[in-house]
Amino acid sequence: MPPNTVKDSYLTDSVMTASPSELIVMLYERLELDLARAARALRIVPVELEAAHHALVHAQEVVMGLRASLRTEVWTGGEDLLAIYEWLSARLLAANLSKDPADVEECAQLVAPLAAAWRGAGGGAGADEADHELAPEVAVEVG
Repeated sequence: MPPNTVKDSYLTDSVMTASPSELIVMLYERLELDLARAARALRIVPVELEAAHHALVHAQEVVMGLRASLRTEVWTGGEDLLAIYEWLSARLLAANLSKDPADVEECAQLVAPLAAAWRGAGGGAGADEADHELAPEVAVEVG
């Protein structure tokens, strides 16, 4: 089996067998990766505009997936998290237009504590009763 096929199979199996909270953690981890890739592409010389663009577009897709899966009626902080996702979507769009690594890093600074909180909650009691509900139609490519 070729290496990419093995990797793709592993990723597919990981996603298909993950709990809802583990899926949210995976999305946050991918969001962090996309932001790191975009910032790196914008800091190097020569700047890799296409790589930064693709990473930022994918980051926007991840945030849209997180927004679509959020169940604001389940907990009192749901509306606040939705507002964060909306702000983040707008800042990612602005970062993609400005191509300023500082804009990307601003997003990364906001995402880092959210990702850490989900990682911390992912293994705790009640983790399967996530405040996000990933519907089958919410598909974000993780590769």
